[in-house]
Amino acid sequence: MPRYCYYCTNCDEELTIFHRINEVMVDCKKCDSKQTLKKMLSKPLIVKNKSNKKEQITGDLTQEYIESNREILQTQKKELKGKEYDPS
Repeated sequence: MPRYCYYCTNCDEELTIFHRINEVMVDCKKCDSKQTLKKMLSKPLIVKNKSNKKEQITGDLTQEYIESNREILQTQKKELKGKEYDPS
């Protein structure tokens, strides 16, 4: 659930409230005043998972596949070099 920062114009408190993206809070629960909360800009919370084992992402796997097939192609080119093509 997203975290949002609000400021109460009545009690001058900054509040962090978790609620759904389509909800808007307007009433302060600290001072019980109505229509006093103003939504503040806040930076997003980014959680990075740290793991000890090396994780391969799709790009790494693709790069490995390209490199292995490049080697196979070079080997085949060397084998075919100097041979004539017989279409029949």
